[in-house]
Amino acid sequence: MKNLNFENFIKSKNGLSTYSNSDIQSEIIRRNRIENPFPLHVFHPNIKSYINFLCSKDGYDIPPSFIGTTLLSAYSTAIGTSYVVSTNGIDCLFLVVWAGLVGISSCGKSLAIKKIYEPIFDIQDAFDIEWDKKCSGLNEGQLKDVKLDTLVIRDVHIPTLTKSILPDNPKGIVKHADELLEWINGLNQLSKKEGTDEQFYLSTWGCTPYTSIRAGKVKSVNRRPFVNIIGGTQHKVLPKFFDNNRDTSGFIFRLLFATHHEDLIAKPNPTFKMPYKTDWYHNESIKTIYHNLKVDKHDLIPKMVIISKEASELYENWVNSKIDTINIMEDIDEKDTASSILGKIKEYVLRFCGILAVSDKCLDAQIVNEKLNPYFNDKEYTGLNVMKRAIELGEYYNKEAILAYEKVKSSNVAPQEVILAAKLFKQGNLSNLKMAKIVYANQKPKSDPALSKQMERDLKKWMIKYPKIFGANIN
Repeated sequence: MKNLNFENFIKSKNGLSTYSNSDIQSEIIRRNRIENPFPLHVFHPNIKSYINFLCSKDGYDIPPSFIGTTLLSAYSTAIGTSYVVSTNGIDCLFLVVWAGLVGISSCGKSLAIKKIYEPIFDIQDAFDIEWDKKCSGLNEGQLKDVKLDTLVIRDVHIPTLTKSILPDNPKGIVKHADELLEWINGLNQLSKKEGTDEQFYLSTWGCTPYTSIRAGKVKSVNRRPFVNIIGGTQHKVLPKFFDNNRDTSGFIFRLLFATHHEDLIAKPNPTFKMPYKTDWYHNESIKTIYHNLKVDKHDLIPKMVIISKEASELYENWVNSKIDTINIMEDIDEKDTASSILGKIKEYVLRFCGILAVSDKCLDAQIVNEKLNPYFNDKEYTGLNVMKRAIELGEYYNKEAILAYEKVKSSNVAPQEVILAAKLFKQGNLSNLKMAKIVYANQKPKSDPALSKQMERDLKKWMIKYPKIFGANIN
């Protein structure tokens, strides 16, 4: 299947016809070697040449998973709240995407965002220039009445975001973090106690109303808080994303993980220059989607992508097969985690349908006066072709989430001395001293009182850090 997908990719309109048989064969071998290859063929033929140059060793040498995930994020950001997706024409989902690129330093994370998000950054640059013009000569009091057009944010606190930025931008924004850990560490930083930042972001992921009330009855209501997230991180800090029970709550599984499993430093060709027309299709499609799909007010009724009955049945069958697999799991913790992941990914599959349908519509459009000229209907209908592609994306991200969880779980495995201590503790008939003489047998000899005290201290510490080890039967 992997080879077949790539051969179809070669035959399509993508520019690979200029590559040698050995180059193509090398790519097939590389794909078969990767544990979970990203299905880049799901994207529109008119940008496959662009994608190929981003991947190519002769071009930018960016990992496919970073390219595909950043593309989905860029399309989602351009669409914002202008479209929803629905299976019945009534119940609907906004197309929010949280994206996390995971890999070693210098493997292409920042480069992927820099290149693919270029049209998004151009729009923000234009907003910044216009802001300087609008605010010239105004005092601080007058600035409050000036509309703050924003698409990309970096460093901003939640109160400022909810009060000053989101109200002026009903279409939504994207939070760009060079290092995603900055976003995670920044949650609740203004609160000495447990804060509400995570609850705010949960609202943005579902684009559900968020209300905050400050001192003096200052009330802020965001009816459709659309905030995308994109950034990169490294394998070694991944466990920090799961701290504070973010895996148990399901918060972190809202983040689409795209991992560079080969762990190679990218080698972009310093002399390479993307062909104009190839680069044009990508940049023009993003800007066209953003500018043509205007959202000027928060109560504007969004356009809708409606999934056909056939496609909905395919989706339902896919979800049910996943559920059946989870239901037969014996380990309750693994079952709970798999269920939490599927709950987020199955919703993402529907969102992918909406994103692919809108981006396809734009890239299918005729070129008029060197501009893409799509007509976006209030209701766009999409079927099996798009759903199959969306499910392939769902399969990829479902596996990535599981792999990320397993990597974090393995990094938190108790050391052998902890496992031994827990086993002895479960026997219930050994003193601290007897356990210490077994657990610390290879350490420098200590007096009996010192050993007993060390065992007591370590047991208290280990029971807090590894509660499952001490609470379960250990054979």
